[in-house]
This record gives sequence, structure tokens and C-alpha cells, in this order.
Amino acid sequence: MTTMLTILISGVILLILVRIYLAYPSRYFRIFTTTFPKQDYDDVSIAPELHEPLVLERSHECLLVVTDPVGHPKTGESACILAQETIKEFYHNQDVGILPKEFLKQACFRAHRRISEQINFTSGGCSIAMVFIDRNKLYWASSGNVGIYLCTKELEQLNQMDLYKYKLGESVLQRKIRTGEVLGNSLKNELIAYLGHENLRKIELCDDVLQLEPSDKLFIATRKVYEALSPLELENIFKKGVKGSEKMKRLQVAFWNQVKAEPGARESVRGQRAAVLVSRFKKHKL
Repeated sequence: MTTMLTILISGVILLILVRIYLAYPSRYFRIFTTTFPKQDYDDVSIAPELHEPLVLERSHECLLVVTDPVGHPKTGESACILAQETIKEFYHNQDVGILPKEFLKQACFRAHRRISEQINFTSGGCSIAMVFIDRNKLYWASSGNVGIYLCTKELEQLNQMDLYKYKLGESVLQRKIRTGEVLGNSLKNELIAYLGHENLRKIELCDDVLQLEPSDKLFIATRKVYEALSPLELENIFKKGVKGSEKMKRLQVAFWNQVKAEPGARESVRGQRAAVLVSRFKKHKL
């Protein structure tokens, strides 16, 4: 009787451990987040007030949201917080069976509507990048100037930021408009896109699902980060044979080394300057 009871208890404990293991998200990938800068601030009271990127994990999937203020600092920061709160609520209450791309699209527009209702669009809003990972499958959506990058053999930018500048430059090169007409060009209202903008018409979505390999590195960063560090610098950091936490520390050092020489460097990095690194993907076996 005692032996049977011991076996039964052992079996129950083993079953619980197996269920915990199967539900533990990090066995499919590793997530590292950071905000900038985290050093050279001896007085905590003068350090930037930053909120971390939003990370929502559930079983074998994960939703990552990185926002960046647009316009007046207080307005932009409020828009970032509103966007994250709205998307978090939608994620936890989403309809069963909704496809990832449709979820990302709806989440962005829900956040946009809430920001538009509560914030004056003329004073700002926020850029956003959203990434949904299901095991080793990647879906993404973006609006504005938060960059999404995938490092395989080399660093590749997945989303197309600064669409207005790109289209405007293209029109100048093709002599469709003169350089003197740039500032007043009507393309501005059509192509500038961020959550809270009055003319936001569409969200940039991935064309197809991307299959991630074990050695891939997924990187999401706000504008100040990728403007300070070149693609080559980022690529070199990601390819180092060190842990993800160490990669993020090196990213911090490289970022601060670039911006600290700028006039008013500490002021220039106030606001939401953040990054997320996802690595060590595991292939899913059906």
C-alpha cells in the first residue's frame, strides 16, 4: 500500500513538472529587453523616466510591443502608455482563433483610436512596432519609426520606416517635384504614419510568416538607438558568441559611447529609448 501511494505521488509530481516544462515559454526562445541609457547617471533623480517594452508571454507564444514618442514629450509618452495598455487589454481578451496578422492589425488600430480620442493629434502620438512569435514563426506590424531587424548571416531591416522621406526623395530624383517644393508637398499628410496621427490609414504588416532558425537574432529598437549605432555595429554585437544579456550590456556601452559626446547628451536621450533582443529559437516539430 505504501509503495503504491509513493508511486502515485511520484507520478503526480512528474506530471506537474512536465506540464510546467511544456508551458514554459523560454524553451522556444529567449527575450532580453533594455532601455537607454542605464549608466553615467549618478543622481537617480535626473535619469530619464522610461517604461520598458511590453512583453506578454503565454505558453509557446509571445507578443512584443515597442513604442517611441512623437511630438511633445509629455504627449508622446502618454500616447506610448495608452498604446501599451490598450494592446495588453486586447491581447488578454482577444477572440479565440483570430489569426496573428489580423490580431496585430486590430491591436494597432484600437490603440490608434484610443490615442486619437484622448490626445490632441496636433501635439503628438507614438510610433510602434509589434512582433508576435509562435514557437519559431514570426509576424510583425509597425507604424512610424520603430525598427524591426532580423540578423541571420547579416542584419536585415524588416519594416520600411520613414516612408515619407523615402517617397519624397524618390520623387525629387525622378524630377516629379523640385527640391524647393519638398516642405509643402502634399505627400506629407498621406505618408507620415504614427498612432494618433489624423491621417493614419494603414499599418505596415508582414507579407508572410517568417520561419526563424535557431541562430537568428530578432531586434526591435526605437529611433534614437538605430540612429546612434550603424547596422554594422549592431551586427557585430549580435554575432558575438556571448549570452543575450551580455549582448545587451555591450549594446548599452556602444550606444552611450556614441551619444555622450553630443551637446546636451543626457537631455537628448530622455524619453522612450528602448530595445528588445530575441534569440535561441527552437524548431517546432509537428
